[in-house]
Amino acid sequence: MSDLASIVKTISSLVAAVLANPGLFGSLSTSEGLAVGLVLDRRDLIDNRSMLSAACRLGPTWLEAAYEVQCQLGSDEKALGERLFKSEDFT
Repeated sequence: MSDLASIVKTISSLVAAVLANPGLFGSLSTSEGLAVGLVLDRRDLIDNRSMLSAACRLGPTWLEAAYEVQCQLGSDEKALGERLFKSEDFT
């Protein structure tokens, strides 16, 4: 398995885990949290950084993997992410 494929698998698993249990988000590393936040299009989950700042922090391989995961997500998962997460959940 290539590095990219491995990271895609990791991010996909993290997104699924966080969607199933939002409380897990707080235990993610900075890079993992940024990746999940970017996949779910949630600025509040990326420490209110700009999207570009978060992308730069991730680096090219993690960013490409996060984009691939986001493209694989169906609209149901995106809607679930929007309903599950509220800004006040992370303060």
